[in-house]
Amino acid sequence: NNVVVTYTGKLLSDGSIFDKNLSGVSFPLNQLILGWQLTFPTFTKGTSVTIFVPSGYGYGPKGFPPETSPKAIPPNANLLFNVDLTNVR
Repeated sequence: NNVVVTYTGKLLSDGSIFDKNLSGVSFPLNQLILGWQLTFPTFTKGTSVTIFVPSGYGYGPKGFPPETSPKAIPPNANLLFNVDLTNVR
């Protein structure tokens, strides 16, 4: 399945925004971080939710992107997402 979402992603440690898409974007569910893969199947179209994603269900010890420094998401970062699920395909 593909999910169509608008979202804002923040670092839990300081609230800084590392990613945002408010116009709507489609993702294959199986290519998302584990925290989203586990929670999204429980939502229906139209759900608005805040998701806490512990580091192990996000980007873990490598952070993101793993090849660069400084990283947008530091290693072992806990994340907070405000998500609107606009469609499931």
